[in-house]
Amino acid sequence: MGWLIAGACLLLLAAVLLTPVRYRCESGRDGGYAEIRLFGGLYRKRKTFGTEEALPEEAGDAAEKMKKEAPLILDEEGRLPSETAEETKENKKDREKEEGSAQPGALDVLSFAWDNGTIRLLLRAAGKLYRHSRPKTFLVCGRAGLGDPMKTGVAAGLCYAAAPGCCRVEWVYTERCFDLSVKAEGSVIPLYILYILIRVLASEPVRRTMAYRNGRGQ
Repeated sequence: MGWLIAGACLLLLAAVLLTPVRYRCESGRDGGYAEIRLFGGLYRKRKTFGTEEALPEEAGDAAEKMKKEAPLILDEEGRLPSETAEETKENKKDREKEEGSAQPGALDVLSFAWDNGTIRLLLRAAGKLYRHSRPKTFLVCGRAGLGDPMKTGVAAGLCYAAAPGCCRVEWVYTERCFDLSVKAEGSVIPLYILYILIRVLASEPVRRTMAYRNGRGQ
């Protein structure tokens, strides 16, 4: 009975990994949404987003006033919390320096990754992921104008050259406006994405770079 349950779980996992996950997203001036669908729409997840509204001026003034009028809280030795935090950071840096456990900086890690081939592997994997997941449908719609006929014409030419057949914009040559929406729709195979990620993480250059980043030597 146990092997039947295990086999059913493996079949279900294989079905999920081999079933295309379809995605659809749209973004415009007033916000947009991103949606994924699985099993022909039996499972659907949608996330909407919009522009954040600025706080009223009165609320901002009130918050600033409360911040200024907030009482000072001192620690047991009569110091401000900021002073204690700065001293704690300095003590931590000194302790890491003494123990020799300080991790390399971001530029050092980037240089190491470039020298041992990690960057080349990541770029190659990113290219494969893009070719696999690039949108089957991509449209740019709306109205746009730069306020100058020559600049607007150049922008229109660049858009039509960069995305032939995808740019459906009404170009306005007499005024400045920008009201565009971008729509994209495509699909990905989860198993292929997982395969690419596992190959990258299991490669020797990436493992050496991760070890170097964690301070475990070269």
